Amino acid sequence: MRPFEAVRAQALDAWRARQRNDRARQRANELAERVRSGGELAPLAKAQGLKVSTTPPFTRSGVGAGDDLSRALIASVFEAKPAEVLVVAVDDGFVVARVGPVLPPVADANAAAATLSELNEALKGDILTQYASGLRQRWTVEINPSVLERSL
Repeated sequence: MRPFEAVRAQALDAWRARQRNDRARQRANELAERVRSGGELAPLAKAQGLKVSTTPPFTRSGVGAGDDLSRALIASVFEAKPAEVLVVAVDDGFVVARVGPVLPPVADANAAAATLSELNEALKGDILTQYASGLRQRWTVEINPSVLERSL
């Protein structure tokens, strides 16, 4: 084990980072509580000198969200109810968010066709896997890859 003096600077830096993180979490939770109590998020956040932004609608997979939203924030938004206020830890601190209305998906023929194609391919693979597994359970099966490839 290294002596304390050898790791003093690292320990101090870690302690300071932890203190900053704890203060940021507390500040985010306080802001969220004020919003839950009827305050408006944008003016309350701006009064504290915080950045405020409203996203365009985005999908569960993050399409349309841009690069500013973390995967954790996107996932939390889709787990929440409309108008719910969230505090989510992100790489550089915390985000306070109010979930907007849930919009119906936009019908996109290309996306629907691509999804249908993906589902068909997945279904084919699942059926083949189940069939092969069933055969292996009943009989000793030897697979001839060239014959299998021609049959697909």
